[in-house]
Amino acid sequence: MLVAVTGSTGMIGSVLVSSLVADGHEVLRFTRSPSPGPGAARWDPAGGTIDSEALSKADAVVHLAGRNIAALRWTPKVKREILDSRTHGTRLLAETMAGLPDGPRVLVTASGINFYGDRGDEVLTETSPGGQGFLAEVCRQWEGAADPARAAGIAPSTCEPGSCRRHAAGCCPSCCRCSGSGWGAGSALAASGGAG
Repeated sequence: MLVAVTGSTGMIGSVLVSSLVADGHEVLRFTRSPSPGPGAARWDPAGGTIDSEALSKADAVVHLAGRNIAALRWTPKVKREILDSRTHGTRLLAETMAGLPDGPRVLVTASGINFYGDRGDEVLTETSPGGQGFLAEVCRQWEGAADPARAAGIAPSTCEPGSCRRHAAGCCPSCCRCSGSGWGAGSALAASGGAG
């Protein structure tokens, strides 16, 4: 199976790519690099361009690209980048896939458990309504950006990673600071981190 992956250099993406290759799949990495190289194809979510010919050859697409939410202080500019990096890329993939007559029919997109907002001790399920706050709104718009795929009969699957740690990399420093101060128990970090 040929799986196209955005955000393939991020914490989740790099592990996914290794796992796919180990399982015998081919991976097509979408990158913003002007010279993608072998096994990669060019896309520019901010500019609205993607190598649709390369995308059409994929059997499935996994979209993980997005601005790391833990990297910088959330100024208005950074908040806009967090939102745009997710919605522009998702919409570009969904619209392109919808327009491909023989393209991939599987789209897996990342989102975040932040969709539910901070609800304290409330037990939440996938049927729980969305919450309030910046990240909840980002998740709503991010998931909604896949609507063109839905309209074309492609049912996007959404994964909502919580706090992510990688054994080789350990915990990100900001997470360690939160956990060490007692704030880590109730916090959730949905950072795909892939520059994509």
